[in-house]
Amino acid sequence: MTLAQYCSQFQKIRRANGTAFSDLTLKKAPHKPLLLLAVLDMVGRKQITSPFISIADEMTELNALFGSFWHKLMPVTHTSSIGFPFSKMGNEPFWHLVPLPDKTVTKELIDKMSTVSQLRQHVMGAQLDEALFVLMQDAQSRETLIDTLIGTHFSPEAQALLRAEMGEQDTIFQYSLELEQQAQHKVRDSSSVAKYTVQVRDQGFRKAVVRCYDHRCAMCGTRIVTPEGYTAVDAAHIEPWSVSQNDQITNGMALCKLCHWAFDTGVVGVRTDFSIAVARQIGHMPNAPGFIPTLAGRTLILPKEVHLRPKPENFEWHRKTFSVA
Repeated sequence: MTLAQYCSQFQKIRRANGTAFSDLTLKKAPHKPLLLLAVLDMVGRKQITSPFISIADEMTELNALFGSFWHKLMPVTHTSSIGFPFSKMGNEPFWHLVPLPDKTVTKELIDKMSTVSQLRQHVMGAQLDEALFVLMQDAQSRETLIDTLIGTHFSPEAQALLRAEMGEQDTIFQYSLELEQQAQHKVRDSSSVAKYTVQVRDQGFRKAVVRCYDHRCAMCGTRIVTPEGYTAVDAAHIEPWSVSQNDQITNGMALCKLCHWAFDTGVVGVRTDFSIAVARQIGHMPNAPGFIPTLAGRTLILPKEVHLRPKPENFEWHRKTFSVA
């Protein structure tokens, strides 16, 4: 198969009509082309490195990209699971769902599946045509495939929105890599921060920290990643950005919502040996602090790589401000 033939197949992707879909998507479902744009982005970043797309390994980032494109075009009240287009793409000639052992994928089954949980009961992932994957890896061919998808399935206004979002998502990814590289070299280089928007900086920091902590809360150990790839943790600055302008991974921790709030308000703190201290007053009536008191004396759950762990001196501002540790 040639590039021109795959472009032709991309143009002929079957999309449902519906009143829920606006002029931006030419009044048709945008799920499939948006999923393919996310896949093309991840191939370009070398996050997808083979024709096989695993629904276990690649789903978190794939869902994040799909969601960012989706929300640029669709009302906030209109949501979609990435499982829907991932399964329905099985009806396209270049996208082959790979069944689990002893399972069979039929057209009837594809029509029934719409969530990642349902997918995982039957398939391991999707296999792209080898020839298509080779073309996706080539920058010029990849751009032609992107042009075909965007130019065929979206209005001029939507094309501009998607182009801008793809550029921003790529910048976020590059910033997260930059933070990891700076941590690896154990140097702080803040000279490049000014060139990034607040949104890019926030999302890049979050992406890098959550990845380094493998989606686990450094205090309570909670680790929840939904089938669609949503995570339960935030990326928390140890010394606030407003004070330090420091996005280094060593100035961050992955924390669940409650632990993040508890740290930011001084309900909990961290000692120089990375053990957790809890403010005594949280037990005063009528508080019901749940598991928070049980954190006292625990040691932070940190990344295995030493260079990604918090620098002890980054906790000094927190200790001086809240006097809890």
